[in-house]
Amino acid sequence: MNRDQPLHTEARAELVRTASAILDGKIKVLDGIRTIVALCYELNDPEHGPNSSLFITFIGAESQTDHLPSGKVRDLCAAEYLKKVDEEAQRFFSDAKDWLFPACREIIRLYGPRERPTGRGL
Repeated sequence: MNRDQPLHTEARAELVRTASAILDGKIKVLDGIRTIVALCYELNDPEHGPNSSLFITFIGAESQTDHLPSGKVRDLCAAEYLKKVDEEAQRFFSDAKDWLFPACREIIRLYGPRERPTGRGL
């Protein structure tokens, strides 16, 4: 096993967890997108790297929403500003579901656990 394999494996698992959490509504879409973009650079997948159509979807969404505060940054923002950007985010992610959710499902398909034959019935 090469040195990068554990990181690669953990990045794959975290991609699947994050994509699933987006689909299940367990994390904010904005936070999930930002996590997926960060992980795609750790993946070291020659076929589906950051420039692939799969991850360009998330990189584009992050680019369009990079001005939206998340996490602890929100604590530093005025309530009026948060109301405005939350409405903007709601509109964006409402429209984005048509292309974002299929991309999440594709991450799960590509990087999720593979079913292994049990050998029964042979």
